Amino acid sequence: MIHTLLYHTRFGTRVFALGGNREPLRFGGISVKWSLLWVYALGGACVGLAALLMTARVNGGHPTAAIGLEFDAIAAVAVGGTAFERGKGSLSGTVLGVLAVGVMRNGLNLLSMPSSVQVAAVGVVVIAALWVDAARGKA
Repeated sequence: MIHTLLYHTRFGTRVFALGGNREPLRFGGISVKWSLLWVYALGGACVGLAALLMTARVNGGHPTAAIGLEFDAIAAVAVGGTAFERGKGSLSGTVLGVLAVGVMRNGLNLLSMPSSVQVAAVGVVVIAALWVDAARGKA
């Protein structure tokens, strides 16, 4: 659904324009403020859905239930191939990055590794992904 929204609608074109260069939106007569408002509204809806799923998984709500998951989110985006400097990436790459980081975390959990080792392993994978991205950008 999000793929269709981003890649096959005018809204998706505006989202990519917001991330890349806002001037064409202004020149095209499109309100940048309204476009940003809709992007943030969609992001808020996704966060609300994620919070609902997390609450269902933990069987209760706690304000510190997701502390540390922001690093995994950044790691998943980096492993998925999104370039932080150029902002180029794909939804499918990000999904693959989420799966890769999730499988790695689950495997380390099954091996009874301490959480500090798990975080360090994710950090090493992020560094490797950024190194590959930098090497790919120079070629």
